[in-house]
Amino acid sequence: MKRLLIFLVLATALPVSLISQEQMVARDTNLLKINSFINQIIDQTTPVPDSLNAISDYLIEMSKDSLMKRYVARLLFEKFYNSPVMGMESSAIYLAQKYFLSGRLKAFSESQLADLNLYVEFNKNTLLGMKAPPLRMESSKGDSISLGDILGEYTLIYFYDDECSVCRAEAPKMKKVLREIEDTEISVFAVYVEQSRDRWLADISKNFPADSLGNHKWYFVRDPEFTSDYQRLYGVTGTPKLFLLDRSGTIVGRGLNTESLSDLLNTLINGDIEQRARLMMFIHNYLNGVNFDNPESIDSAFSALYERSKGEKELFRALFNELYLYLKYSADAKMQRASIKMAKDYIVNKPQLWDSTFVAKTEKSIRLAQINQVGERATDLTLRSLTGKKMRLSKIKSEKSILIFFDIACPICAEELKQFSDRYDYYIKKGVTPIAVYTGSNTKALISFVKEKNLRIGIYYDREGDAAIYDKYDISSVPAIYLLGRDKTIEAKDINHKTLDNLLK
Repeated sequence: MKRLLIFLVLATALPVSLISQEQMVARDTNLLKINSFINQIIDQTTPVPDSLNAISDYLIEMSKDSLMKRYVARLLFEKFYNSPVMGMESSAIYLAQKYFLSGRLKAFSESQLADLNLYVEFNKNTLLGMKAPPLRMESSKGDSISLGDILGEYTLIYFYDDECSVCRAEAPKMKKVLREIEDTEISVFAVYVEQSRDRWLADISKNFPADSLGNHKWYFVRDPEFTSDYQRLYGVTGTPKLFLLDRSGTIVGRGLNTESLSDLLNTLINGDIEQRARLMMFIHNYLNGVNFDNPESIDSAFSALYERSKGEKELFRALFNELYLYLKYSADAKMQRASIKMAKDYIVNKPQLWDSTFVAKTEKSIRLAQINQVGERATDLTLRSLTGKKMRLSKIKSEKSILIFFDIACPICAEELKQFSDRYDYYIKKGVTPIAVYTGSNTKALISFVKEKNLRIGIYYDREGDAAIYDKYDISSVPAIYLLGRDKTIEAKDINHKTLDNLLK
């Protein structure tokens, strides 16, 4: 409460001139203090929608100044909207509906409100904890199948198409993950989003033969006339798109990729969501006291956790699994490096305490994480532009370069690329060259994508297929964004455009 009272004093004391620009830059010291207080309060709140929504309302209503309300509301919205933590979108939509789309607070332009309305419309029906919207579709056998009739202990809804390069890459990994969980009944409702029945059946025969699916039940379906309205109800603006349901048809996972699906299934089967939320909060608070510039401080922190948990195998595994994920997906390069050491010392070097498959997966994850670390010279790449012009990364002469790996089927990639394109002149004036690298192989679809989005930044791809970008860079998930110095030394990685702007100030 003391922290909230301090925040109230600051908020009501700020002159209007400090926030009249409303650019979320927060250069002023007082605004930085407010940002810090808000982040601390949110980070210490149990990460479930009811708690986050209640504390957000409280923070917004603390100030009688309408400009400050606007500032705080938008700051909170963007924190939830950009959060990598699954479930935070519930609070982003709550704020959008209550404060922005209702007209209660005018924090966005008309065009931004239109985009915001689409975001809400395409996400509001499939938030965590909701019942999955009903679907009835044509099956590959020619009959009609309802989602509600095929629910297993867990049900995976998988939206895909046969020309999606990410789908082709993820499908074998997804089948492998499910085969490794044979003791749990999992149904797969695989929704083909294109219209050609012949292509659909050919794809099933080629990529989903029965002997590759394990003991789980797969249902291949499609809705070429869109009578189920699945695109809007499930927000299918790109593929692949995965949702996980429990036995009752309640959504327990959304926006998943293969790795996060595996982590979530293991968490659900071996624990519960509330336990995970408590662990996340404990880890966040525990790491606040760690000096990541000091190897001894890091070792001491990990060792203390190990000593406290090693006597209870399940507690140890739950704690160190969450710790690894927390560090690995942090935007802080020092914490990312710490995740590698932690994983080596307490997972790879203690295989007797872990499932062998998890240890092997972690070893691979470590190998990828060690590629192109911050402070190292970025691995050189030779690629082609859409006009066929050759580009060699090491030959680009620029004060700094931004390397953006993307896929056209990734909606987050599309949003990030739009931001980079809109700010292209800003980057060029700062002597920064944005370079977007397509990770797929569908040239025709890439050309259409660039034209549709009207992108101004340089787009490159591996036209000959010999650049081996997957071996040289960790692009197991996209967008993957790197900031390079003049000599192509990596200054930051796994960031978004907002973090990038702060680094370029």
